[in-house]
Amino acid sequence: MTFFVSEQAMVRFLHGPGGAFFDKVALEVRQLAIRKSGFDHLTHDYERFPHHLVERIDFRREQGPAWVVFADQAYALAHHEGTRAHVIFARRKRALAFQVGGRWVVVRVVHHPGTRPNPYLREALEHVAARRLRAA
Repeated sequence: MTFFVSEQAMVRFLHGPGGAFFDKVALEVRQLAIRKSGFDHLTHDYERFPHHLVERIDFRREQGPAWVVFADQAYALAHHEGTRAHVIFARRKRALAFQVGGRWVVVRVVHHPGTRPNPYLREALEHVAARRLRAA
């Protein structure tokens, strides 16, 4: 047996109960991505957490039947995918200043060792999708 759904019927569904369902799923993915991003919700520890990335993880409904969960922060991709070892030079100022162990360090060049990937968005989506499919 084959069923056909008109585009108008699909649009009505997505702007009604279907849209509310997918909003819940996108919110669930967002909340799990925040937990997986490195922020410690129990202690609210931002020390090991990269510059308030959690505040920039969000979702939105796109044109047509699409929802997007995203991290809108300049370094979000590097945090998600990881980086190779690289050199950071002071460009706008004469030196770089940052804290290490509560002590300020001022240097002109940093030899960064790179970062391990933390695919928090992909893992959150895969986890929620697998759980929803098992429940179906």
